[in-house]
Amino acid sequence: MIVQKVSLDFDRHSYIVLDNDYSPIKPILKFIRYLDNTGKSIHTVRSYAHHLKLYWEYLHENDLAWATITLESLSSFVGWLRSNKSFTSSNVINLEQRSQRQASSINSLLGCLASFYTFHNHLGNTGVTLTETVNLPGSRYKSLLHHVYRNKPNQRRIISLRQNKMLPKTISKEQFNEILNVCNNARDRFLISLLYETGMRIGEVLNLKHADIITWDNQIHVTPRLDLDRETKSKSQNSNVLQVTQELIQKYLDYTALLSCQKDSYFVFVRLHDQEPMRYSSVRKLFINITKRLGYKVTAHMFRHSHATELIKTGVDSSLVQKRLGHSSIQTTINTYSHIDDDTMKKALKSYWKKKEDK
Repeated sequence: MIVQKVSLDFDRHSYIVLDNDYSPIKPILKFIRYLDNTGKSIHTVRSYAHHLKLYWEYLHENDLAWATITLESLSSFVGWLRSNKSFTSSNVINLEQRSQRQASSINSLLGCLASFYTFHNHLGNTGVTLTETVNLPGSRYKSLLHHVYRNKPNQRRIISLRQNKMLPKTISKEQFNEILNVCNNARDRFLISLLYETGMRIGEVLNLKHADIITWDNQIHVTPRLDLDRETKSKSQNSNVLQVTQELIQKYLDYTALLSCQKDSYFVFVRLHDQEPMRYSSVRKLFINITKRLGYKVTAHMFRHSHATELIKTGVDSSLVQKRLGHSSIQTTINTYSHIDDDTMKKALKSYWKKKEDK
């Protein structure tokens, strides 16, 4: 089985999953068309296609029908993912085998399956259910409108793996300066500084137009654009206004001085050789080159984690961090960034012990 990239029209493409006879797998094809028609990111479509290909390989290997699969077989699929091998009919999982996939990767795949089966349940093609209805736990962060939805049912996957809480990887001030020093031009230095100072997503950065940067008031307006192709569309569809420093604005002016064409409707980040808008692939190549020059891995999302972590450490309220990052829910901000690392704990304890000795 393979995942095949296909063209939809002149500037759009999608993905299909072909079986061993090189024919499209119809249940997956219908689901992918649904994702395409509802405007899902092409990255989501590609990821889901690969997830479902893996699932179909498991079904084929164990002679199972997708529309009538049991909970026991689904749990065996999790074991198959963990060991990267199929199991006998006894469904005994060898716990001593080293896992080939992280729990987060398996949960992502299970989330894809939950969406896949929910879609086909609505079509009447299957009765397989991977979610259950639950109420919000009492310990959950209670927002302003908590009383409105507290008794409303929520869906939770029946099968999921426990994930170890990983601290977000961040970039220190010293590393930020090192990264700036290996950038070859003003555009890359502005892009890196923008990520470090605002925590913007790459999709939001690539969607910026010159009219979005208010130089006289040190503001950047994050504006969702629905007319963009799915390659560069931002994850968030919410508008936001970010306050920035004069130093960042100056780096923007240094960069735009190099451009031969500037229009209010033109994208800020362009390829320097032809001034066509940058795409994800261009940013990916930039960070690959930065990683090679520095000798340690640097990703765009690390800047977002760094900015959020610094805000939390300096005592900025979580609701303000939520607005700054453009999270749709404050719970996302709290779950991701309200952690205490070893250095912060050590400093807090030293301060506590000192105050205790002074009494």
